[in-house]
Amino acid sequence: RAPTAAFPYRLEVHLDWSGADDSDGAAEWRLHDLGYPIGVPLAENVRTFQYTYGLDATGDLDGATRAELRSIHDDCEPRPGSALGSTP
Repeated sequence: RAPTAAFPYRLEVHLDWSGADDSDGAAEWRLHDLGYPIGVPLAENVRTFQYTYGLDATGDLDGATRAELRSIHDDCEPRPGSALGSTP
């Protein structure tokens, strides 16, 4: 059966940008591409990402967090338990 209700959201995936970009804006888009919501403070999404991937959950975009985010996003391999790696 076709769904009868419209969903109040949509998913946008951003593929047309340089993976070498380590700015806060690039981190925000990487997080968004991995399923973290836009409109939530960046530090909150970073903290959730850090917790999910076993990093110190400070909310700061430190070097270890940026490297892990780049690795997970740019290799397109979300781990089980992450926003996109969850199993139903």
